[in-house]
Amino acid sequence: MNMRFVVALATLAAPALPAAGAQAADPPAAVLSAYENSAGGRAVLAGDYAGAIAELAGHGASYRLDAVAASTNLCVAYVMSRQRDEAHAACDEAVMTARLDETYSPTLYARGVHAQEVALAYCNRAVMHWLAAQPESAASDLARARALAPTSAFVARNLEAVAHAPGARVALRHG
Repeated sequence: MNMRFVVALATLAAPALPAAGAQAADPPAAVLSAYENSAGGRAVLAGDYAGAIAELAGHGASYRLDAVAASTNLCVAYVMSRQRDEAHAACDEAVMTARLDETYSPTLYARGVHAQEVALAYCNRAVMHWLAAQPESAASDLARARALAPTSAFVARNLEAVAHAPGARVALRHG
């Protein structure tokens, strides 16, 4: 499993800030994370979400080589291409696949690698829920991610973004 997390560059639907005479600072952006060196990763990084979806949606051989990373990348591609129903299904699948992944040795479990990967899937699904104006679902997924990876930067960033902004804004950047 490649543990290199990547966040691509893009912004979605920045919320309108209330005009109360004072100029408010932009709220922090939420972060979607993908696996660069896994199926669909390079396409996601390049902003070729349709290419990533074409590669991954059929669950072919490249998908099956690393289903955790591939399902995560498919989730990100659907979220970034604003395909709400497909994103929901893909992000649910990414969480389920990460939770059920049995490829880890006890040594990796002890190091928290599995917890990080499950937390990543929950964080991406939280961003998807947040963008779909489902704050309760986003908060629930972020709480699960924080319980799994309490010191993770991607978890902290998304917790901060959701806490400070009622709208939906997501940024992808190289991490």
